[in-house]
Amino acid sequence: MVFRKSNSKAFFLVFLLWSVVVNSYAREIYWPEGLEFNSKNIQFIHRGNSNVTIRFSRQTEIGGNPLVVNENISLFFTDQGQLVIGPNEAIHINGIVQAQRKRIFINANTSDDLPEIKFGRLRDFYPEWWGVVPNVKPQSPWNNYENVRQMMLDLRNSNGGHLHFAEGIYFIRDLIIDFSNLTVSGAGNKTILKYDDRLNSLVTTTRQGQIVAVRGPSREGKLMGNWHWAIDEQIENVTIKDISIIYEHRNKKAFDPLLNGLVVMNAKDIKIENVKINLSGGNRGIYIGAWLSNEQTENIIIRRCEIRECLTGIFITHGAKTYGKTRKNRVLSDVLVQECRIYVQRSKVDRSPSGYSSGVYIHGSVNDNEITSNAGKIQIVNNEIQNADIGVRLEFPVTVIIRDNLISAFKFCGISGLFKDCTILGNYFDTHSLQNAGLFNYNNAAINLRANALDGDDRRSNALDVTGNIFHNISSERGGPISHTIFVMPTTSNLITIVDNSFKYEGAANSRSIPLSDIKCWVDGGKRPLSQSTLIHSGNKIHEGQKSLRLSITGRNAAKFSVKSKE
Repeated sequence: MVFRKSNSKAFFLVFLLWSVVVNSYAREIYWPEGLEFNSKNIQFIHRGNSNVTIRFSRQTEIGGNPLVVNENISLFFTDQGQLVIGPNEAIHINGIVQAQRKRIFINANTSDDLPEIKFGRLRDFYPEWWGVVPNVKPQSPWNNYENVRQMMLDLRNSNGGHLHFAEGIYFIRDLIIDFSNLTVSGAGNKTILKYDDRLNSLVTTTRQGQIVAVRGPSREGKLMGNWHWAIDEQIENVTIKDISIIYEHRNKKAFDPLLNGLVVMNAKDIKIENVKINLSGGNRGIYIGAWLSNEQTENIIIRRCEIRECLTGIFITHGAKTYGKTRKNRVLSDVLVQECRIYVQRSKVDRSPSGYSSGVYIHGSVNDNEITSNAGKIQIVNNEIQNADIGVRLEFPVTVIIRDNLISAFKFCGISGLFKDCTILGNYFDTHSLQNAGLFNYNNAAINLRANALDGDDRRSNALDVTGNIFHNISSERGGPISHTIFVMPTTSNLITIVDNSFKYEGAANSRSIPLSDIKCWVDGGKRPLSQSTLIHSGNKIHEGQKSLRLSITGRNAAKFSVKSKE
């Protein structure tokens, strides 16, 4: 039926009165109350005008599936104006939408059969249009979840755009971007996307462990998005900037072990800029990864972000072995972490390295024949990392550049883990509170790296370049643990270059609190020959009162290790 609650004669009477208020020169039309918004009524009222603005002042039901609004028709919503869209109905808006930050789209259906809203020319959107409003706490996380999901599905149908959050606190659970070409922005510190776990009676805080996610569809993870994924698709060109993400832990349950503030997976050309994250002691601030089969995560930029109160600031993973599951064709490449400030919580554990806190954690499966994968370069540049157990943790040996960072107040190590092609250049290390990690592989040091190539592994030709760094006050409390400033465990075919560094211990209270060695190489190698492994050191500056560089080469294959010095 074309007209609801009226017949044709009644409509013409209404139209006659209504036409009085129509300004034909301005081409503005006030849509009559009670008249269904459908193609026939639009065509009758439009009457061939080239450009028309239709004003809505009341709730108006749509008709037609889909209802197509041409690009020469603009929709204007007053304070009370809204469109009510029924189950499985669709509206394609090809013109301009003008509305304040208020709800203008109403879903008349309470089931999972969400309507479809698709935009053509319009590129700027506001979450309030879908009922996602700031400073209003929902009774449960599910209240806002369906509104958020409807919004993201509609933006996906519209090939992205720019979603503008206003000042205020938005109570968000699972803001999932699983499509390309979207920018999400706010008003900096004044825009907060917040999850309050008092709203949730479940053990986990979110469906898949993130408050915000940029995640391409994956058949293996089909239930992780806004719709049931049936394809593997890498999404691209997504920017998140000028917002804050906060997790507020207030219930009596333990923290969600899966919790991440922001996740990026199976995506390309992604920018995370000026985002502040505080998880109140949660797990990871930002998670970058390629975990499931066919996930390819490439060209990720994290710049000028601030991360606080979590166990790991930025977690970068290339997956791990899952028993009985073969995962192939995974890519993690070109990740840049730049100009970020990371203040993590120190862990309460003393023995398990899995529980250590880290500023940046590069993770992956070290020796897993089930995984077919490719890993590219990771850069950590000009960041400030404070208060971590381990400042930068390298547990997957990829090409990594760690340059011009301040790494301070670390508990066990400034940089620790495996190296393959690793450059550590121009960093500033400062701590006076080294503590015993309790594990040999986590020997206390500003830099503690090992080329731990295993039988059958191809990571035998490794290079480590430590150049132009400043090691300031690397020490422990009086009578503290045995430590070294730089501790390296080479294997075969390693080239280790340690040049032009500065070792300053003037802040140490006594000789027992400073490290035993400036540089220590522990050379074992097992059955592997070490004749091709070489240490080159030169131009290193030592602190006052020290006659020479304190270099220690120990281990059962120390005699086979080549040392070239220009000190």
